[in-house]
This record gives sequence, C-alpha cells and structure tokens, in this order.
Amino acid sequence: MLEALRDTFQADPPCGSLPFYCLQTKPQQEFRARDNLLNQELDTYLPLNASGRPLFTSYLFARVPLEQYVAVRSSYGVARIITLSGLPYEVPEDTIELVRTLASEPVKYSETEIQVGSHVRIKLGTYYGQTGKVEKLTPLRMIVLLDSLATFRCEVPPSWAEKAPKSLTPQPLPLAYRDSDYTALY
Repeated sequence: MLEALRDTFQADPPCGSLPFYCLQTKPQQEFRARDNLLNQELDTYLPLNASGRPLFTSYLFARVPLEQYVAVRSSYGVARIITLSGLPYEVPEDTIELVRTLASEPVKYSETEIQVGSHVRIKLGTYYGQTGKVEKLTPLRMIVLLDSLATFRCEVPPSWAEKAPKSLTPQPLPLAYRDSDYTALY
C-alpha cells in the first residue's frame, strides 16, 4: 500500500504543485476539519455558499504531501480520504476551478419564471427529469411536490429546475373521468 501511495503522491514537490484530494468529514464537522488541516499548514479549500455554509456537506479539498497522509486521515473532523481503486483520488485542477466559480457566483433564477405553485422539471441531480409543483421557494432552495410520487417532496436549489413545458404539466381529467361523474352513473 505504501508503495502505491508513493507512486500516487509526487516526491516532495512544492506545496502549490501538489494535487487536491477530496476529504470526507465527519457529519457537520467541515469547519473543524478545515481548521485542523490549516493548523498542519496544509493548503485546504472548503467551498462555501452565499450564506457561509459548506457547498458540499461533509466534503472539503486539501493538498496532502505523502509524509502527512496518515496525520490527515486521523485529524479531528476528517472521516477519510476519498479513494479510487484503493488510491487517493486526485481532483483535477479544472474541477477545483469550476467549484470556485460556482461558489463565487450567487444562485440566479428569475422570480417571474418560477414561483410558488409553478410546475417545474428538475434538470440536475438525483431527481433529474422529474416534474412537480413548487411548494416553497427561497433564493437558495425550493421544495417540490413530485408528480410521480404525489406524497414525496424533494429539496433542490432553484438553479436545478426550469419551468416545465405545457406538455409535461398535468392536465385536469376530462369530465367523463371525474369521480363525481362515476357516482352519477351508479
């Protein structure tokens, strides 16, 4: 394992040339983990949203030299270093730059386009492609009652949704299929 780590980590490069690694923190301990890593003089990056909360809950990025790998894994607040095939996963610099850009730009959505009661389609994340009705809307999140699971609500950032096309908006049933008409037939 140590030989594989030596191959993964560069031999004594300057701190700025070390790659970023993704670290999973213990629940709600992102700031504690960051502070402990900063005390070890490591370059860390904890992306924050506009309200000062972590952009990715339980994750942060750090440049970790080989000689500090074990110390980082056992730091207060750190749960583990994310690995791929048993080796620490190097996060590409362009991905870090993209995250920095996303974290620095405020969430944008048109208040006239999406409102409480609007029918939307989720365009990113776990609920991709699902449609539903907006029940609550703030600049940072919205609660959507999904059409496919009428009792299930999901929470997504407003930028992850778009107004649903009319073809996907639920239409009222024709009169012949309404419950009141069935009772009249019996």
